[in-house]
Amino acid sequence: MKWIAQWIADAFKEAEKAMKPSGKKVFINIGHGKKPGRHDPGAVHAGTGKTEYDLNVIAANACKAFLEGKGHSVTLGGNEGGNYAGGKLARGHDVGVSLHHNSAVASAQGSECLYHRRKHTAEDIALSGMIAGELATELGIRNRGAKSLGASVLSGMKDVGVPVAVLPELYFIHEQPNNPDPAVFEEWSKRGGEAVGRAIHEYLS
Repeated sequence: MKWIAQWIADAFKEAEKAMKPSGKKVFINIGHGKKPGRHDPGAVHAGTGKTEYDLNVIAANACKAFLEGKGHSVTLGGNEGGNYAGGKLARGHDVGVSLHHNSAVASAQGSECLYHRRKHTAEDIALSGMIAGELATELGIRNRGAKSLGASVLSGMKDVGVPVAVLPELYFIHEQPNNPDPAVFEEWSKRGGEAVGRAIHEYLS
């Protein structure tokens, strides 16, 4: 019977080891929301009034839950002091990500992930590509790839020394024939947030 007791003890040790934090810290900026003197809803779906900010919150919580389940330390942050100040809240983290949803005036659908135009590194481009691909696979949409943008939230992250800072645009929410039914927006945003988490976890592993 001793071997059974030892087997159980070893199994518990392995489970405990698997649940220990990886030592990696991830900062998730929730795009738009409260800004100095106003509330910024981001993109708004004309037919239903669903806002990008509300979907960003859903995606951020899903991403956080996934990463914490993998043992990472995760912090959520907003933009009460403005986008640049919101990015600077990522100080001390290994990865900074600002979650958004896309919109356009023309018919468009797909996932993409942005890195800072001037302050990027090869690692930013690599993670951006991984996230865009994971989102496209999860949601069954076009992979629009990694792109550069001079986003102030990413500038703030880079200016406080965050090694990798990216801005995923999960999918397009404007009212167009080839975009998802608004009834599935929340489901897509949850799945999209988890997909971002998977890509970050793979990158950090």
